[in-house]
Amino acid sequence: MDTDKAPRPWELLSETPVADCKVFKIVKRTLRHPDGRTGDFYVNRSADWVQVAALSDSGDPSDPFVLLVNQYRFGSARTSWEFPGGIVEAGEPPEAAAARELLEETGYAGGRPRLLASYSPNPALHENLAHFVVIENCRRVADPRWDSNEEIQSKLVRASGLWPMVKSGEIYHSIAINCAFFLEKFLAGGFGVNAGGGACR
Repeated sequence: MDTDKAPRPWELLSETPVADCKVFKIVKRTLRHPDGRTGDFYVNRSADWVQVAALSDSGDPSDPFVLLVNQYRFGSARTSWEFPGGIVEAGEPPEAAAARELLEETGYAGGRPRLLASYSPNPALHENLAHFVVIENCRRVADPRWDSNEEIQSKLVRASGLWPMVKSGEIYHSIAINCAFFLEKFLAGGFGVNAGGGACR
């Protein structure tokens, strides 16, 4: 086998809906390789997601407060400390989705949302993107507006406290860990706004 040769794209022959699971759909794609092989592959079709790094003044610009939320996750069957976030609605810019989700989940609002990055959460199974947005100067302006199945705890932590929470397992959501990484680079001035944005599509 030639392991130095780049893989070639497969041709889409057909696509068949398999299941509609409300927040995502499963589709079966029948594909053909350039050498003639065919196969069926299953894809999770979801709306794009957004994660919000909501920052509040701590008196130290290099180590601001970051707003986190804790909620029960039905997949892992345990609670999970994460960044506020959710689904990007059809036609909605990620920045607008970030501000909306932040207000709905926590009652917080802030300055102009800025897109840090957009990447695939798992290119093997998903066709959507996860967007990472930073909003500075956040403060509580309203009561949260939770969905019927939501129960959300929120707290402010120093940005420097995020990685200890990852190490302890309090933060174990991989997309939230990515958001912490992008935030760290942003605060260090080494990660440009929109880096990676649109690179996956």
